[in-house]
Amino acid sequence: MLNPQVAFPTRHPGEPVETYSGTGYFNSGLLSKMPPEPGVPPNDTFSLTFDTPGTFPYLSLVAADRMIGTVEVVPADATDVPDQAAIDARASAESVALLGLVQAARGQGQALARTEPGPGGASFSFVRAGNSEFISGDGRAQVIEFLPRDVTVKAGDTVVWGSTFFHTASFVPTTPLPEFVVPVPQDAGPPLLTINPQAANPAKPAPVFDSTRLFSSGVLGPFSPFGFSWALTFDRPGTFEYVCLVHAELGMKGTVTVVPR
Repeated sequence: MLNPQVAFPTRHPGEPVETYSGTGYFNSGLLSKMPPEPGVPPNDTFSLTFDTPGTFPYLSLVAADRMIGTVEVVPADATDVPDQAAIDARASAESVALLGLVQAARGQGQALARTEPGPGGASFSFVRAGNSEFISGDGRAQVIEFLPRDVTVKAGDTVVWGSTFFHTASFVPTTPLPEFVVPVPQDAGPPLLTINPQAANPAKPAPVFDSTRLFSSGVLGPFSPFGFSWALTFDRPGTFEYVCLVHAELGMKGTVTVVPR
C-alpha cells in the first residue's frame, strides 16, 4: 500500500493555501496530469506561502535520492530578488542540461541492446527498461522508454529485460490495463491506496509466451524484491505489444516481433 503521508496532499481541494514558517510537514501529494479517478480533477499543481526568511530544502518523497531543491526566502524589503522571467530562464537552462543527459542516456541504452548466441541455435536479445546517463550518474534525467522500443527475434529465442529504476515489462491480453494503484474506499477518511498485485508481481504461467495469458516481469529495479532482470521465450510468430504498468500513462510501450526460424 502507498503511504498516505506520501500520496495525499496536506491541503484538501478548495482549502486556503498553507503557510510555511520553517517547521511542520507540508506535501503536494502525488502530482499527475491524470485524474486519480473519474469525475475528480487532477492533482497537478501545488502552492505554498512562505512568511519567514531562510533557506528551506524540499524533496520528492518518490525520488528522494535525486529530486531535491531549496527555496530561499529573503526579507520583504529586499531589492535583489529575481523576477519570474529570471526564474523561468534559470529553469530553462537547467532543463536544457538535463535533456542533454536524457539524449545521452537514450543513446547509451540503445547501444546496450544486443543479441548473444544461446543453446540449440537460439539467441538471447537484451532490452533496457528505462535508463539514466552512466557517466554523470545524474539520476534526475531518466529515459522512460524501452531501448530498443521494438525488437525482432526468431521463434525459440529469448528476450531479457533489465531495469535499474522502477519498471515492468508486461504483456496484457485484455483491456483495460491493470491499474498499478487501486483505491479501496473506507467508511471514513481517504481511500486506502493499495498496490495491485496483478501489476506489481511477476507472472509467468507457462515456460514460453502465450498471447492469451498475462505475462509480466513484475516491478524490476532497486526498489523491488524481484530483481533487476526478467526473461521470456517466444516460439510463435507474430508481433506482440507490451507495456510498463508503472509508466503506461507516459506511453512506455514496446513490441516483440517473432519471425519463423
